[in-house]
Amino acid sequence: MKKLLFSILITGILMLFVSPGFGMGTSPAIESEMVARAKVDECFNGIGEPFEPGPECGRDEKPKCNQSYLWGLTKAGNNLWFGTAANMLCLVRAYSAYSQGGNVSAYENDLWLCEYDQGRYPETEMANPVPQIFSDYRPPKIYTYNINTKTLTDKSAQIMDENARMLLESTFGLRSAGAIDGLVFLAGPVALGQGINMFVFDAETGGFLGAKTIFGYQNIRKWLVMDGVLYAAVAEEGGGGKVLRWTGSRTNPFSFEQVGSLTGAGAEITAHNGRIFVGTWPSSHSGDTPVPAGIWMSPKVPEDGLSGAHLNDWQKVWQTDEYEPDPLNAAIYGVGAMKSFDGHLYWGTMHVHGKAALVFMDQYNMSPMKLVQTYFNSWRATSIFRGRNFGGDKDVELLYGNRTLPVYVSTGESSGYWTRRENNMGGISGKYGRAGFGNEYNNYAWTMEVYDGQLFVGTMDHSYLWLDWNNLQRGYINGEYYTVPLPDIPWYWTPSEEEYGADLWRFPSSHEQAVRATRSGLGNYTNYGFRSIVSDEETGLYLGTANPANINRDRYSNMNGGWELHRVFTR
Repeated sequence: MKKLLFSILITGILMLFVSPGFGMGTSPAIESEMVARAKVDECFNGIGEPFEPGPECGRDEKPKCNQSYLWGLTKAGNNLWFGTAANMLCLVRAYSAYSQGGNVSAYENDLWLCEYDQGRYPETEMANPVPQIFSDYRPPKIYTYNINTKTLTDKSAQIMDENARMLLESTFGLRSAGAIDGLVFLAGPVALGQGINMFVFDAETGGFLGAKTIFGYQNIRKWLVMDGVLYAAVAEEGGGGKVLRWTGSRTNPFSFEQVGSLTGAGAEITAHNGRIFVGTWPSSHSGDTPVPAGIWMSPKVPEDGLSGAHLNDWQKVWQTDEYEPDPLNAAIYGVGAMKSFDGHLYWGTMHVHGKAALVFMDQYNMSPMKLVQTYFNSWRATSIFRGRNFGGDKDVELLYGNRTLPVYVSTGESSGYWTRRENNMGGISGKYGRAGFGNEYNNYAWTMEVYDGQLFVGTMDHSYLWLDWNNLQRGYINGEYYTVPLPDIPWYWTPSEEEYGADLWRFPSSHEQAVRATRSGLGNYTNYGFRSIVSDEETGLYLGTANPANINRDRYSNMNGGWELHRVFTR
């Protein structure tokens, strides 16, 4: 553990010396305002100490904001409905350790803290406690935000049914949301179990209608309404994915029909040119052979929508190794946000920072001394593509991507070398620039939406997780104070709050390059991602953030951490 921690710290120091070359461009004529945010819900008084609810905290306590992601988001009438997830940065690492039979040490810095197996919340506050390593878990919340009255309402507090409250407590986070026929659906994966938990509300009255576990699936991320029919893309237990069509009613809201079969985990879903397109994440559905993520296209959607008769009529029209030259890395990519715009289908890629390095280290039995080298060579920033004519002479363009990429060449057990090779699109350069919109730390094209005739793209930018040494250089690990000296920083790359935080870009048209709207999380750089997005042409574009900085405060002692809801509108 100490060796791994030391390697991670060294990686962070070395990343200070990387000059990402941010895309320039003129800021678009937009305005924005934060309309809602997560509240302090806990008072932290030391790792392992009893849970103390917020929001009012004593002088010796740290205000803490656990609800970190505004995850699923949809619009019904004048209300935005959304679900949250808590302390995601902690839970992802806890799950990795748990699944591998390992352990992880509790720590805190000036940005966030994770208690792991030392926290007290599950044993004292939960009816069915999770394993101790998940002590940072908190049940998700459900909210509405009324666009007209600008009122935020906690709908999860209105769920009085005991069984439904137990389901909410056992939900990892409400990762998705959709609405149709006066009903609102919020759903997310069961925590440490099988199935997805789904909650249904009356869109007009706001009343709670019911909750249920839908078995056979392990994840659900996005919903789509096309021609008055509601669809969702899901990941199956055991690998692969499905496209579901809602066939229910107000009295039986949990009825779905499988209308599409995928070899990857269904993640993104959008309509384009009379068809449905689904982006997948990697899956081991075909045994030990990894199936690269890609894009699946439905048959032409009939007037009454897709049915079970179309289950096996879908076609995979693009996959990651059509761009990525390293076959192992191609199997790690996920498809990010997708959207139809001006006759083209636009999409990005998703990369979990650090995951590729661990996969390469394990696959090729690399020495721990190669961690830093492997991290940099296996790292990929998000690439942005667009395509058309998928049913015929397919035309795919690389808008933001790299002409060459590092590829690992194995020369035997635990030996090999890195070299650069042209991408599998013939070594073309990005039409408008390098991957990540020129920022190597933009690891995920998380959201896409059309508003005011323009395509907006929100990213995840993980840079401050590594570079914000003003807050990262000191803290506690297992209760012991640590500090890491600041390295000398070259003149050409000085970390700045202005470059941390999620980016928001827009394509004014299909004939123009993207223009950056914000590079710093809309004024709060601890917003490292724009996780959810919905458009209302009358009032603006609404963006929900992902923000893991659960104890960070600004110079005026205001909380920086926790989810935020922003309205972006053009002048």
